[in-house]
Amino acid sequence: MVNIEGLSRAKILATLYNNSKTLFPGNIHYTSDIMTEKDAEEILNTQSYFNHLNHRIIKIDFSDKGTSFGKEINERLYDSYNGIGKTQELIDCLRKLKLKIDADEFYKNKSKRIINN
Repeated sequence: MVNIEGLSRAKILATLYNNSKTLFPGNIHYTSDIMTEKDAEEILNTQSYFNHLNHRIIKIDFSDKGTSFGKEINERLYDSYNGIGKTQELIDCLRKLKLKIDADEFYKNKSKRIINN
């Protein structure tokens, strides 16, 4: 299980999708389009389990039950197709990015407070 606490499901879905392998390389239905967080939000409004999405292998359940009530996802099937440890690697990257964005925002706001004082 991979801890996803504090991360948006849409961001996770977009990240997993953008880094997943295609089911059949060269498949005429495969699209190389990048999924945005907004795209993922719209998709998550209609479904929560993804076996395949646009012929990319996902195999992740984003429902509350499937994510241990928003705290963890079962990475076993995603990793079995996309590489052992891939889910954890991608979640770690999201966390580092979130920390950088949070830190940038903190320092940006801090500098505004100093300037305004």
